[in-house]
Amino acid sequence: MRGSDMNFVIKQLITNEVNLGRYNTVDLDHFEGFVNNRLHHNSFGESVLTFYWGFELYRFDGGFAPFFKNDITSWKHSVKALVSNSHFDWNVLKNINGEETLKIIKKELLLSIQRVGEMKKKPRGFDYARLRLEVEVIVDEYTKENMGRIDN
Repeated sequence: MRGSDMNFVIKQLITNEVNLGRYNTVDLDHFEGFVNNRLHHNSFGESVLTFYWGFELYRFDGGFAPFFKNDITSWKHSVKALVSNSHFDWNVLKNINGEETLKIIKKELLLSIQRVGEMKKKPRGFDYARLRLEVEVIVDEYTKENMGRIDN
């Protein structure tokens, strides 16, 4: 059974604790477009049409840290959207190159998708395991194709 096309959206929440909040080692808008274009004509079930990934970048030892402690994995069935987030530490990302950053992004994005399997109320008929596999391949493709774009 073919469902509807999947959309992938990154919701960026970046504090101004470092570089006045300017994060540019990896162009997250370009990354989002790349992943979305690769996923868009795939269906992973009728219950989820949009995957929102929260990219939360803050200093783990900073003033904003208490507000960003929790992992969120939530299914909004009325709008067929799944929301999941990942936490990133300014203290780490500000000191590493683009290739290392993409390794961390990949790991955290895949974990955020994997958490769907741990939800008490899972989206019915949503193949999160296949989405995880597809995203893993897509991030590898992005890394290979865009090494010149990212800051090394």
